[in-house]
Amino acid sequence: MEEGDILTYKTKFYTRNYKVDNIKVIYETDWSLLQPTKENKLTLITCISDKRNQRLCVQATEIE
Repeated sequence: MEEGDILTYKTKFYTRNYKVDNIKVIYETDWSLLQPTKENKLTLITCISDKRNQRLCVQATEIE
């Protein structure tokens, strides 16, 4: 995944598209990227192999 990629979030009620605009490594205790924003954002956080205290965070903003 790279900045600029398009993610599709689909439920039985709707489908929304998001453009990846932020990819960074954060510490497991850093929740600052989950603060409210004016934009509709999708935030994905996952573990990183062999880095117990770090996480990979990907954020994408909804596009029309």
